Amino acid sequence: MKEALFFTALPHDEVQCRLCPHECRLKPGQRGLCRVRVNRGGCLVTENYGLLAAFSEDPIEKKPLYHYFPGSMILSAASFGCNLHCPWCQNWSLSQGDLQGEYFSPEQLVRLMKSKGERRIAFTYSEPLMWYEFILDFASSSLWEEDRPEIVLVTNGYINHEPLKRVMPYIKAVNLDVKAFNEKIHRAVTGGGLKPVLDNAVFLYQQGVHLELTYLIVPGFNDEREQISSFIQWIKESLSAQIPVHFSRYFPSWKWKAPPTRPEVLDEALEMARRSLHYVYGGNIDTPGVTFCPVCRKAVIHRQGYTVKNYLIQDGKCPFCGERIAGCFITGAV
Repeated sequence: MKEALFFTALPHDEVQCRLCPHECRLKPGQRGLCRVRVNRGGCLVTENYGLLAAFSEDPIEKKPLYHYFPGSMILSAASFGCNLHCPWCQNWSLSQGDLQGEYFSPEQLVRLMKSKGERRIAFTYSEPLMWYEFILDFASSSLWEEDRPEIVLVTNGYINHEPLKRVMPYIKAVNLDVKAFNEKIHRAVTGGGLKPVLDNAVFLYQQGVHLELTYLIVPGFNDEREQISSFIQWIKESLSAQIPVHFSRYFPSWKWKAPPTRPEVLDEALEMARRSLHYVYGGNIDTPGVTFCPVCRKAVIHRQGYTVKNYLIQDGKCPFCGERIAGCFITGAV
């Protein structure tokens, strides 16, 4: 437990959290919608500080990040809590479950990474920005000296601008999960608005963070052709056609019991996106994840599942025509 950042003290020991756009106003003893920030006697505290609920090593492709050092492994860490409540959540036991786990101080996590010789870590599985104070303390720890870690966030992007701006210098890559592309539907089902997410995506891109987007196609929620088409157009106009985009197939989980996304719906979304965007991938399907050069259209990375099978990029460029491939790449073979 630690005193939270970004809150305002109010009369009668009430507080107002300023971390995310919900801006929950809490009486003593009340929890925010994220379930991990609580008013204790007129002070907002974060109860998941240092609580490590999951820790593993994953292929970077699993985040999913396909253009950020493809073929490499990355440490993954998570706590509890989420400020959205998607009823199909694959990790609902973490995002919506009871707080439990092993305590790690930021310094302990730094020492663990150093002992493993690791420099990259992804905060993922639940909503990492609800673990805000811990991540900030970990990233800014004096134990790093000059060799700071490369931090990846797998996030819903639902955070206020000032907190995002403060943590920004420590973030190298983000996979941002856009839940839908209709404000009314987004708010009705997830509990949060769409506009802050889109604004934050633009801000991340403008700040030079490596950004990839995920859109899970959920039947009866965001699978309308109009939503998907508008999402694609927004990427092209507000971000860049160079942004890697992952359209993933939904499977029933937690409270959402609709049948899985029909393959033809996913195929249509991929076809629509490839007419406008350079790097488009399907998720939760068996087909290979191939990266094509946007100019000569030859395959430069071939994946099977989360494994890179053939890596042809040389110095960040297509070996066939010399076109630069958007992203961060390892020099030489994977």
